Amino acid sequence: MQKRYLQRWFDKPETYKTEYLFCLDPNEAAVCETQEQAQIECQILNGQLIAIRSESGKVNICNFKIEERKSGGFVFFYETF
Repeated sequence: MQKRYLQRWFDKPETYKTEYLFCLDPNEAAVCETQEQAQIECQILNGQLIAIRSESGKVNICNFKIEERKSGGFVFFYETF
């Protein structure tokens, strides 16, 4: 399994969708300063049912978790299969 970290997201009003960008390095990921803030954001993200299509074409729903960075702060990730 490999971790994909949530880097940033932005709304696309013309399609009524949100675009999510991911990275492999937790130091490049979006950061929450506190664990409590990260837990709340994680619940919101998981409630969005964000779907990712794998290279094989399979659609997976992201189950985000949080991780504390060595440099401080908390980041979101999901694990690929």
